[in-house]
Amino acid sequence: MLLIRIIILYVQDFFKLIISLSFLFLATSATALVHSYDEMPTSFKDKWEKLLHYKNKQSLLYSHDFFLSSNGTVSPQNELLATINFFEKDPLNKCLFPARNYLINGEEPSSKCTDFQEFKKYVSTDVVRVVFADESVNSPISSMGHVFLVLEGINANGIYKKHATSFVADTSVTKNLLVGFIFDEITGTYTLEPYDDTIYRYVSEEKRTLWEYELNLSDEEKKWLFYHLYELKSHKFKYNFFDNNCASGTESLLAIANSGFEKENHNFYITPIEYVKYLASSNRVIEHSVRPSSEDDHRLKHKVTVDPLLSGETSRVSLMVNINKSYRPEYKFKYLPLSSDYTEDTLGKSKLSEFKLLEFIAKHANDYTSIEEITLINMRSLPNFLINKKPKFNFGIKFHGDVDNQKTVLNPDLNLGIGYSFYEKGFRPFIAVDSGLYMTRARASLYLSSNIGVTYSHKLLGKFFFNLKKYML
Repeated sequence: MLLIRIIILYVQDFFKLIISLSFLFLATSATALVHSYDEMPTSFKDKWEKLLHYKNKQSLLYSHDFFLSSNGTVSPQNELLATINFFEKDPLNKCLFPARNYLINGEEPSSKCTDFQEFKKYVSTDVVRVVFADESVNSPISSMGHVFLVLEGINANGIYKKHATSFVADTSVTKNLLVGFIFDEITGTYTLEPYDDTIYRYVSEEKRTLWEYELNLSDEEKKWLFYHLYELKSHKFKYNFFDNNCASGTESLLAIANSGFEKENHNFYITPIEYVKYLASSNRVIEHSVRPSSEDDHRLKHKVTVDPLLSGETSRVSLMVNINKSYRPEYKFKYLPLSSDYTEDTLGKSKLSEFKLLEFIAKHANDYTSIEEITLINMRSLPNFLINKKPKFNFGIKFHGDVDNQKTVLNPDLNLGIGYSFYEKGFRPFIAVDSGLYMTRARASLYLSSNIGVTYSHKLLGKFFFNLKKYML
């Protein structure tokens, strides 16, 4: 019995030694991996950091359960190490991160990945489309439009299905988007829903036209997109209207499939239509179709088409020269970083609506330079009375600059109004009435103004705009 006991102890010690050597090997390999991360192929690191949604050396993801390393949000090499160890600990762990596993090991999800196989039963990526929803005149959040992806095809159940996936502000977390916008505390998430539900909400309820563009993706690119979409599920992201909005969220998702979907050299922000125009110009679009709202359907029946790809730039710089009453020149500089203006964009917009954010106008006159006007936000919508008799309320917040003792004093101006348009084809007359409150240090004044004008667009003649504004109070 003593001999048997001694043999058992030796066997136990032997296995302990093997286990210790194994952990030592893994630790040594892990350390080597951390040190050699910078020497890995650029293509591997680029794909890996895209899977972690890195931007400026930090991930935009909030969800801690997405990361396996305690500092995975700032250290891609440590997250890679933790992922490798996680996969080696239990092969079924690979089911949670099919895109990571495909990159590291070149393996596809096994039949034992029950949740993934269930996901595959309902979602297919045989066809991938990017969809642009034109601007919403009811919400500042959607005043520049919205962009998302549609995935369609025959799923594992043999049924042809269409799903929409979109990067949006999560209102279940951020209750007040205006407060979240001011304090930069908005949470975003990727949603997945039947496309029929999306169509009904946008086209029927919100009266917004959907422009669909089928993308040219290889089977391998579609696989990457599908795998990573499964990984994201309901994880939370940092959301920002400027540099991490629906357009950049769509861009980062497509960039997983191919880095060519990543728009280079864009500003600190990217708008939905800018990204769609980039895809079209880079030969990524195979064909396009439209699901018109009731207003656009009316225009199509009159053989008037509007193409959002023809829309103007969203940021503009202008230099102007005026002659004042003293016959002396006044020089004006205008910078508009984010805008959608019906007076300049008559070919790319189906609605007479405008959105301006942070417009800045400076003036140089009489040997003095001053700030003439700063517009914080201005939203205006003029629905077609022939189709939609329900008015839309317009509002704006701006500051007028008055020169007082060689100093520019900014006085607030708040306005609210309604308006209509009456148009067929390219000829668009409109009328609007605004009431407002203009405040100076001395007093506050109420005013009422009428605005009558017309816009006209022609493929050969170009764009024309005439406007007459009258202050009645």
